[in-house]
Amino acid sequence: MKAIVENQVNFSSHRKAIQDDFCEILSIIGSCDSEKELRKVIAMELEVGEWDNFKVGFGGSHMWVKQIIDGDPKQQVIFVEF
Repeated sequence: MKAIVENQVNFSSHRKAIQDDFCEILSIIGSCDSEKELRKVIAMELEVGEWDNFKVGFGGSHMWVKQIIDGDPKQQVIFVEF
């Protein structure tokens, strides 16, 4: 897997929560050994509604993370290729 940070994260509001969420997502990506494991861990995190500041999604061969700004996922900040 290859994770790419594509854009800067906007820390204009809720700075600490945004930093914590972003670091947790990167940590999860870095700790997973396979696509299957990453999908499983992310699904578990999303079940408990962990990230208010980011939206995570999957394609056939990738995962993306967008930052939510003003209630709308606006900017893709992380792209993971499998």
